[in-house]
Amino acid sequence: MRRLNRLVLILPAVMAITAFAEDKSTEQTARSYVDAFLKGNMQLLLEHASPELRALMKDAASMNAMRAGSVGNGAITADEKLGADYTRLVKSTKGQMFSISASVTSDGTLAGFLIQPTGEAPSNFLDYKTKADARLPFAGTWTVFWGGRSVKDNYHASYSDQRFADDIVMMKNGQTHSGIGVKNEDYYCFGQAIIAPAAGLVAAVVDGIDDNKPGKMNPAEAAGNHVVLDLGNDEYLFLCHLQKGSLKVKPGDHVTQGQAIGLCGNSGNTSEPHLHIHLQTKPNFGEGEGLPLQFEHYVASGKAVDRGEPTKGQLIHDASDK
Repeated sequence: MRRLNRLVLILPAVMAITAFAEDKSTEQTARSYVDAFLKGNMQLLLEHASPELRALMKDAASMNAMRAGSVGNGAITADEKLGADYTRLVKSTKGQMFSISASVTSDGTLAGFLIQPTGEAPSNFLDYKTKADARLPFAGTWTVFWGGRSVKDNYHASYSDQRFADDIVMMKNGQTHSGIGVKNEDYYCFGQAIIAPAAGLVAAVVDGIDDNKPGKMNPAEAAGNHVVLDLGNDEYLFLCHLQKGSLKVKPGDHVTQGQAIGLCGNSGNTSEPHLHIHLQTKPNFGEGEGLPLQFEHYVASGKAVDRGEPTKGQLIHDASDK
């Protein structure tokens, strides 16, 4: 299952056309492309990328924006791995580790380029206590698919804005769906009501994005249909991947805790229906820093929790649900 992802990577493309210097080995050529990326020489990458990869890279400005949003200017090499793909491990200017891989064909063409975080994003908010009073955003028992503070339990932990995000599904007999799960309606959480976890002001609403067919994803609209709630005190809550046409609020609305927001869907960069929820310091997706989101008065795998953060594998429901 794939969940929210920011575009910090470029997927491998196919085959190649443009030649590079003939006196360099493939490994040396791949290393030179990683060097060029770290130094900001994006034109070299664009000139020697395969047509398919060049289309994904777009232009030098987009590549520089990717570098600025990941490793930054002045990243330090920590290790490298030679092979069919050249991979370099670097420490970003913010102290986070990233791997950068380049795939090169025998004629020197850059056929694939991938950058991805390899550990938890640094955070200034590890000891943060959520200021808003928040409850779970649904009724009934759901399962935390991704949740927690380590990448082992929560792949979101690699991304600074989604550092403490949760992905939550409904499961029965260890499955998120009935049958083989070919339709959204096969998934137990699809169409379930999503409610406001806390009182706040509706800062943004996006609706009208088609729900994906299970197994298909829409990275161009990563958050899908979603609502952003301004909870005050620079706390902005994101409820993402909602069902098309189901949203019941509009920007500027004041909502109360428990008020209907919409229905769980499968829109955006997701492979199956689920609810993505996270708290951050800015109202725009992909900006700001993630904040721990503590819920109040819920039950986690049979244990009462007065205030806590759900973690991977827990079955959770509001304490008021019997």
